[in-house]
Amino acid sequence: MITFMIKLYKNSYYNKYIKTILIYLYNMSKFLKLTNRVINTTSIKHIDYEKSIEKYSIHFGSLTSFGSIILGSGNIEVYDKYVYATKKEHPDDYNIIEKYYNSITCITNEKD
Repeated sequence: MITFMIKLYKNSYYNKYIKTILIYLYNMSKFLKLTNRVINTTSIKHIDYEKSIEKYSIHFGSLTSFGSIILGSGNIEVYDKYVYATKKEHPDDYNIIEKYYNSITCITNEKD
């Protein structure tokens, strides 16, 4: 299917739509393999880096939420799940996350 879409992309009026779909499909297939888990990169909400203690924390989107609303009042709580790796305690995972972190291109990092 992807090969068909690439051929269609090269000769199509709908290039921008097909490009968006291709990027989405490409990003859906990325995984980050750590020593004891595999992470789907589309579930990553943000990554924190604490330089002073050499620690990466990967935070995931709202995976769990619960609460109740009765007669217009109540509460809803959301847990922010995360994993972390420090250079001292988890050197292999730290290097994997660091490589992934450095490979991310952001709009703020682009040079003209």
